[in-house]
Amino acid sequence: MNASEVASMEKRETQYEAGENTGRSDCLRTEDGAPPRNLFPPHVNGWRIIAAGLRARQLRQKDLARLLGVTPAAISQIKSGRIKLNRRQIALIYNFLGLEEPDIRRLYAEIFNARLRFESPELEF
Repeated sequence: MNASEVASMEKRETQYEAGENTGRSDCLRTEDGAPPRNLFPPHVNGWRIIAAGLRARQLRQKDLARLLGVTPAAISQIKSGRIKLNRRQIALIYNFLGLEEPDIRRLYAEIFNARLRFESPELEF
């Protein structure tokens, strides 16, 4: 995933968070009119970044399953966060998807933040 693909994905998320793609600007607002703080919380496996990389390369979850040597059902559990990827699996995935350094950093940051949040739910992000 290159920088322009990441920027495009982030722009779409920002537009969605602002209600720009819904026809109603107030549908994603809290009662006081502010946008919600965490519409898309970080994922324990960085799934949004992985999914965007798969889409960009026209790959499917079954291709990822083959790479990791797991079943497609295990990929569904990874996607839902029931199974956490280890460092070796994360490295295999970002190499397979051809992620560039900034995207690899974003992937690790999302995983770290999500796992920290999961283990310390009292922390606010």
